[in-house]
Amino acid sequence: MSSDDEDVFMLYWWLRNKKRKLRYWIHPLLKDKQHSSYIVAKELTTDEDKFQSFYRMSQVVFHRLVQSVGPHITKKDTNWRMVLEPEEKLIITLR
Repeated sequence: MSSDDEDVFMLYWWLRNKKRKLRYWIHPLLKDKQHSSYIVAKELTTDEDKFQSFYRMSQVVFHRLVQSVGPHITKKDTNWRMVLEPEEKLIITLR
């Protein structure tokens, strides 16, 4: 094996075994629910026109979409985290 082959092999091995460092489990902005888009959406539900212009669908269509998709995207709470509600997941996805 030549020196170049060994260098390539060592670089491949190093990149493959390199561990990513997790900075945080939940981003600090998302930990505090005041910055959540879900809060914004709840405020928008009071005005149908604002909701329509922000999400490009009416509230009736949104709730129908939550009913059809909700059971498929619902998870269970764990000891480490609380799950997001299906409405919140859908709002994040749409926005």
